[in-house]
Amino acid sequence: MYLRVTHGRYHRDHEAAILRLAREVLLPNARLLPGFRGFQVGIDREAGRLVGVTVWETREYAEALAAGRGPFEALGVEFEAPLIYELVASA
Repeated sequence: MYLRVTHGRYHRDHEAAILRLAREVLLPNARLLPGFRGFQVGIDREAGRLVGVTVWETREYAEALAAGRGPFEALGVEFEAPLIYELVASA
């Protein structure tokens, strides 16, 4: 399995809308994607930073994920390039 880790920055004025979008749109849609195995989002409210971690069956699935950013970018989220890691341990 593989992890896709994406960092981003956001304006705190848009935090509620960003979190609502993640919970109500992104997560339900991600569950429908082939190879999807999990999704976590963390935020640093003070710094206006976020991190999204998705878990995928294969590296190809992890690399293929490109959709879903548009609505977040419309709210001012600036994403860094995603990082892909092979999952070697889990609890």
